[in-house]
Amino acid sequence: MNEKQIERLLKAARGEPAPLPPKDLERRVLRAIHHERRETSLVDHLSRLLPRLAASAALMIVLCLAADFCLANLLQPDLDSGLTQLAEEWLFAAK
Repeated sequence: MNEKQIERLLKAARGEPAPLPPKDLERRVLRAIHHERRETSLVDHLSRLLPRLAASAALMIVLCLAADFCLANLLQPDLDSGLTQLAEEWLFAAK
């Protein structure tokens, strides 16, 4: 096609009204989006799971540190001395 033919076709097309979309186009598009199956890979599952695991691990570390601090400062400094004291109290309470 030469330039004149292309210009004539474009001029004729400009004069035509734009085609209207079907009336149920919005509903069909939304239905297609909802029914679209999204495949999830192992990386997708891990990227959703790992932040939760990291937060759980950090919480567990904080709880263990708090328990260690409380046991060291509020109770006996080590398990052996605590058990010795408990055994002596039990032994003297029996007499």
